[in-house]
Amino acid sequence: MATTIIDYSFNDVTNVTNPNGSYKAAVKGCTKVTGPGMTPMGQYPNAFRFSNGAVYCNVTDPNINYSKFTIKLMIKVNSKVNSRQNLAESTHLPFSVFLDKDPEGGDFIVQ
Repeated sequence: MATTIIDYSFNDVTNVTNPNGSYKAAVKGCTKVTGPGMTPMGQYPNAFRFSNGAVYCNVTDPNINYSKFTIKLMIKVNSKVNSRQNLAESTHLPFSVFLDKDPEGGDFIVQ
């Protein structure tokens, strides 16, 4: 059975948490901006501009299946990426998703 662990909609830089109030995140250096609106993932009227900011949370759920999980991210890249930019990573779960410079000259690659 699938269980949602973290489900953040970035609506308020002072209060980022799951819909049920669990897993409150610390937001540093982000600005609330107009979101994309309707997307294939749902309606998002707001978003965060991260620039040099970050969102941190501590996930300590003992029921997480470390061998089988899904990460969904919605991002917009406005300029060419010249160095690694972390989108999501975890030391507790074995994953990272990041943008990096495209060695073939494109705007960016996702790894």
